[in-house]
Amino acid sequence: MSWFKRIFSKSEATSPTEFNPTPARTDPFATIGEALRQHSAELPAALTPERRRQVHSIWTETINTRAHDYADLILTYPDRDTIAKLHVDTIMQVYLNGYMAAQGWITENVALQSAFMLGRNLRDQIRGLGLPLDKLSANTGTTIDGALKSIVEVGIQSKA
Repeated sequence: MSWFKRIFSKSEATSPTEFNPTPARTDPFATIGEALRQHSAELPAALTPERRRQVHSIWTETINTRAHDYADLILTYPDRDTIAKLHVDTIMQVYLNGYMAAQGWITENVALQSAFMLGRNLRDQIRGLGLPLDKLSANTGTTIDGALKSIVEVGIQSKA
């Protein structure tokens, strides 16, 4: 039956789910959290020294070449250990998200989305430390998110 006939026919009303075959959306953070809980024993093997170097290299090269104003601002913060911890936690988490996608534990789409969500979270935490990120280049957020997306892609390419 065409949609036109269906609209104007005298048939019984149907539920909205019959016309919406799209599955309900799930929270990406919940999906990632569940995968982290289920596979926590397997994840340390993904963080080899070589991968850590590669991930750190992507991050530092991107920030130093395309967001040098961000790098300069970060260097002015007196508690550099706090900033370093925020960076390391974020970049290792996005790498692990990519790795989990490569293993099929989460979808690639969720892993890629996490780069942007965790990038935003990182910037919010840095703002919370009192650093004026809003005074930097308008491209700073995009650059950070792009670096994190590249790191997720490294994780996606690393099959076990």
